[in-house]
Amino acid sequence: AGNETALRRLVESHQHLVFAIARQMGGTASDHEDIAQETFLRAIRGLPCLKDPSRFTAWLCGIAINVSREYRRRQWRFVPWEQARHTHAEAPAVNSSDSAALVELMGRLPEKYRLPLTLRYTEGMSYSQMATILGIPESTARSLVHRGRARLLALARRRGITLA
Repeated sequence: AGNETALRRLVESHQHLVFAIARQMGGTASDHEDIAQETFLRAIRGLPCLKDPSRFTAWLCGIAINVSREYRRRQWRFVPWEQARHTHAEAPAVNSSDSAALVELMGRLPEKYRLPLTLRYTEGMSYSQMATILGIPESTARSLVHRGRARLLALARRRGITLA
């Protein structure tokens, strides 16, 4: 019962992050649930192998990214990124009437920009946290967010959508 309670708390405290990663990879709500379930199953099976518990979140994100990619390859389709539920101070602001367009624009960005933008603006992560999760230098995380945001703004301008 104690282990079950601990596992439940672990899932509850990290499910938003896992779902955010699954959403940015595209697909339906059902796909996101499948990805999250597979991610947590792999994480639970792999817990005994985790050498540094302080890196659990980064390790879990890595699993979620890999599961999402595998799932997408198996599905042979791409569905636009769903709109983030949370915003960050630096996140481009958008009118509610342009929300669907923003979702479509995010889906048009290459994956290498979607994931950093999701981690930064949806999850509110620092560049240092992003770098750890993605296994890249902090300067690269900053660059990917900057370039991704610039591409998003350029796509919006071409479509006549104003993002702040």
